Amino acid sequence: MNDIRHTLISFLLLLLSAGATSVFAQQDAEEQFKIGVRYEEGDSAQQDLKKAIEWFEKAANQGHAAAQSRVGGYYLYGLGVEQDLKKGIDFFEKSANQGFAKAQSNLALCYLEGRGVEKDTKKAFEWFVKSADQGDAIGQNYLGLFYLNGLGVEQDQKKAYELFVKSADQEFEVGQNNLGLCYEHGFGARQDLKKAAEWYEKAANQGYSVSQYNLGLFYLNGYGVEQDLKKAFDLFEKSASQGYAPAQCELGAFYMNGEGARRDPKKAFEWFEKSASQGYAPAQKNLGTCYEHGYGVEPDIKKTAEWFEKAASQGYAQAQCDLGLLYMNGEGVERDLKKAFDLFEKSASQGYAPAQCNLGASYEHGNGVEKDVKKAAELYEKAASQGDFQAQFNLGLCYHYGRGVEKDTKKAVELFEKSASQGHPQAQLNLSGFYEYGEGVEKDLEKAAYWKKMYEENPNK
Repeated sequence: MNDIRHTLISFLLLLLSAGATSVFAQQDAEEQFKIGVRYEEGDSAQQDLKKAIEWFEKAANQGHAAAQSRVGGYYLYGLGVEQDLKKGIDFFEKSANQGFAKAQSNLALCYLEGRGVEKDTKKAFEWFVKSADQGDAIGQNYLGLFYLNGLGVEQDQKKAYELFVKSADQEFEVGQNNLGLCYEHGFGARQDLKKAAEWYEKAANQGYSVSQYNLGLFYLNGYGVEQDLKKAFDLFEKSASQGYAPAQCELGAFYMNGEGARRDPKKAFEWFEKSASQGYAPAQKNLGTCYEHGYGVEPDIKKTAEWFEKAASQGYAQAQCDLGLLYMNGEGVERDLKKAFDLFEKSASQGYAPAQCNLGASYEHGNGVEKDVKKAAELYEKAASQGDFQAQFNLGLCYHYGRGVEKDTKKAVELFEKSASQGHPQAQLNLSGFYEYGEGVEKDLEKAAYWKKMYEENPNK
């Protein structure tokens, strides 16, 4: 009997001992984690990422989920330790499998980007769901993007909007920005530019470069706020200083045009160059234009062609059109009418009016393609309807001479008038003649004299 009692007591002591050891280990791990945080943040200790990961790893090896997540990030980005993507993923998985929401979001991002693991949108979605279900703002935001874009799931803008609201309410700046996008474009909610501006401002005040840029566009165009070029400039400058390429390009445009800042082509060139070096197509096109006209740099038509080519290869319509003109005229490249035609066609298919006009001219004159005046008139019509003054003039000639369309002098006059009012010199001169001789319009010598004067004073004639 005494032996049985002794055995039971020993067993109970063993259980208590094991429990105590487990509790002490948990407390120990938590303290190690806190020490790591102090070294990471420089709180009551000098910041030292190398020491931070040493302490985080001690805690992580005892199963501390938050520490495992931290260690995963350190290995993934090589912070205070040699980069090791596999180790990073391993620690994220350990933490995520314990239900730690931030690790679940980080692991999801790795699967989304194919960082340290094979890219897997389905797995990314599954981990974001787990994270978002626990109220993680990052997970909610990314899950919202999945639903907004129908990425591996049926598109649902309303669900996306609801997830962005949850993320934004936790003051996650990216979620705030995406909620602003919903209000700007009416994704899952009624379009409300004022509300969009408010959410962009919240995120911009947290220093989020994308929102600074978006809010800058609102002040530039007077969307949801009173137009204020100075405010727009300041926001673009803040965003650009963080390296955000679209903002750098906009800032360059401000310096080029002297809007919200003193005109400075050299500064404009520098900002376009910074943006273009990141592969931003509009900046690459603008940089090419700088080289073409010598804005802030020595003219170099060969470099113009090179930068237009970079932007055009990304499908940027304006660059495709401008590069087409270089091939058409043999400037900076060997003259090639077929290449010019192909570039005009690519650009025109995106609805870019100048390219539609140039493509029309290619068909009219048989440049790089078989001559087809009917097709030329159709393309001029498309561009003219968008207000392109050269297309309006060209279409006017088509109606005047009956090329590709039935002859209609009255229509020709209407088109010349539209083109002339935008400053097209030849349209002004033609219009003067129509009014002088009363062709397609009632004779009016006063109007004839007016348009003749406009032509003579036109600096572009």
